[in-house]
Amino acid sequence: LGVNDANLGHPEATIEADFTELITNARTANPNLRIVVGTVMPTDGIVNQAGINEYNAWLLANAVSLGVVIVRTDLAIDPAVDLYDGVHPTTEGSEKIAKVFLPAGSLPLGKSVPVTVKVGGRRFKTRGWSFTSGAGVTLPEKIVKELGLKAGQVVDLELLD
Repeated sequence: LGVNDANLGHPEATIEADFTELITNARTANPNLRIVVGTVMPTDGIVNQAGINEYNAWLLANAVSLGVVIVRTDLAIDPAVDLYDGVHPTTEGSEKIAKVFLPAGSLPLGKSVPVTVKVGGRRFKTRGWSFTSGAGVTLPEKIVKELGLKAGQVVDLELLD
């Protein structure tokens, strides 16, 4: 479910239904499974980028209801530099992708951990972050107010440590 599906012109509704079925089946097999999903990476224009953008927007909008953590791999690479054939990542591109996946897969769910993050262009160090499946990160109320965020608002967050 990614570049090939978008490039082959599979209808958006089919891709979304297939993804939802995949998550449902995984949860049925193991209700405690932590599912971390990467957005589809951009390409250098040789595939259906509009379809990829639509799919990524759907993933981001439905992460909470699906109970998955979304990793923004689409923001991790520069297609002009990090793809050797316009679709597949170079070694350096793969390393950039791994760096955004590793924190998401290793954070303890439902526990507060000390972290430094960059959100809204500002750095924050706190012990009050709660990482939960689906919701991603619950920000402390002080930071939510300071940044002028609204409940349920999706923001880009960069884990710095």
